[in-house]
Amino acid sequence: MTEGSSVQSHGVTMLSLVEKLEDLKAVLNNDTYIDVILQSLPPSYDLFIVNYNMNGLEKFIHELINMLVQYEATTRMSEPSVLVGEASTSKVKGKGARRWKRKKGKGTAVTATASTGGAPPIAPKEKGKGKVEGSQQSRANDVCIHCHGKGHWKRECPQLLSHPVNGLYILQQSNLIMTAQHKWKVDDHENAQIWHARLGHISKDRIRRLVDTKSLEIDDLDHLPTCESCLKGKMTKKRFVGQSAIAKGLLDLVHTDVCGPLSIPARGGFSYFITFTDDHSWYGYVYLMRYKSEAFGRLKEYRLEVENQTNRKIKALRSDRGGEYLSDEFIDYLKENGILSQWTPPGTPQLNGVAERRNRTLLDMVRSMMSFMELPPSFWGHALETAVKLLNISPSKSIPQTPYEIWHGKPASYKYLRVWGSPAYVKRLVGDKLDSRSSLCRFVGYPKETAGYYFYDPTEQKVFISRNAVFLEKDFPSDNQRDKILIEESSGEPPHESTASFEPTVHTDSVPILRRLTRESRVPERYGFVGLTSQLDNDPKIYGEAMSDIDSDKWLEAMKSEMDSMGSNQV
Repeated sequence: MTEGSSVQSHGVTMLSLVEKLEDLKAVLNNDTYIDVILQSLPPSYDLFIVNYNMNGLEKFIHELINMLVQYEATTRMSEPSVLVGEASTSKVKGKGARRWKRKKGKGTAVTATASTGGAPPIAPKEKGKGKVEGSQQSRANDVCIHCHGKGHWKRECPQLLSHPVNGLYILQQSNLIMTAQHKWKVDDHENAQIWHARLGHISKDRIRRLVDTKSLEIDDLDHLPTCESCLKGKMTKKRFVGQSAIAKGLLDLVHTDVCGPLSIPARGGFSYFITFTDDHSWYGYVYLMRYKSEAFGRLKEYRLEVENQTNRKIKALRSDRGGEYLSDEFIDYLKENGILSQWTPPGTPQLNGVAERRNRTLLDMVRSMMSFMELPPSFWGHALETAVKLLNISPSKSIPQTPYEIWHGKPASYKYLRVWGSPAYVKRLVGDKLDSRSSLCRFVGYPKETAGYYFYDPTEQKVFISRNAVFLEKDFPSDNQRDKILIEESSGEPPHESTASFEPTVHTDSVPILRRLTRESRVPERYGFVGLTSQLDNDPKIYGEAMSDIDSDKWLEAMKSEMDSMGSNQV
């Protein structure tokens, strides 16, 4: 740019060069464009360049050109000038005494002194007057002959100096850009941001769909800046994409989680359970607990068993930030045994997804198993232990083999499996020679320590182990028989488990229920009055009859007293 030329024309030239670079795919950043424009300015703009750099201004190209145009207008207004002839102006290049003369005629001449720096303006000639008066009056009453507005002349008329665009007159000194093709456009960045706010801060993808359907015209939506209001109002959790790699060896990583308390305690007063799942094999353990504080003891029990069985050490334990895992004794125990603790961040149970999903799967299985056989909810503890055993021998999409096969190194056997909760006739151990040799019970689980099955005797209300049973898996009891097998319990009753002696043979074939004719027993007549009173005995024989009796509250109090006595005597 040469000295004295228009900075606006120079800005148009620079913008044209920028567009040519963009057409050639040689796009530079905004700071580079600003530096090139500043370096191309003449020395008269040195003060502007110094102020721009010292204030650390960061403007776009069109903003810089607007600032240069304003600076040029300001510097021109500050220069002294004189108004000569027909109100035309001329710059003053120096000071001194000069006499202004005019041709002979009417009027007087006015001489400019040295102190004024120039001559006073000469007003246009008026007929009949020879005197030249100074143009000191205001232009407030002047009327433009072009737009008929007041306060300016035709050569200063904004309409004459502007270009009509869409019915509007836009001045060159406004906040708009004039490109090389003499087209006007709004800043793309500001336009996209304004439309983002107008549309209620919708996402960029939604705005792009409006642009694709020609509903909006936004040239460069990709430069939409980050909206802080959206960050405050729309912040969400990051998605968990993909799956972490499975541990390379057994016990390299163990997942654990505590579930509970459940609304109905299990037999024995258990309200919680804790699971341990090996990440390599997905082989799981479950332990029932009365309180959450028992988690530390269950961890030690689990560690001793699995490390002794596999001859490997637990390397890492992953859990959530539950209080049972953050206790001092728990943390110290992990440090003493070289076990790395991996806690999930607060509010992100997804990072402990193996344990969380295992607990969900177990509870789903428990609900289904108990609903299928209509057993009381207090048997969820036995159902849970059975579900863990079944999961360990079931295939999973996360591993190529079953957890049991990876853990034990051999395939599992499925021949001993029976329908959980199904009725079975179990051989009695002792009894009179004329008594029944078996009793109808319910199958409720698989013992871990010995061979056989867990059975529940509804008559004696106890759980015992036996391997001599005939399961009725296919022939389920009818409604009348189901009422006889229905288990009625009192809350908080501890389970009574006993181990039955083994017989040399095991009967596990499913057979149909045999019907047997029964005779009503009568008291011999020789007993007389005593036999008559025994027949008139209306005491209830089962729990349901006692609860439906008129004295049910007294029967319930008597049963509670008897149970308390049995509990104190550890019967």
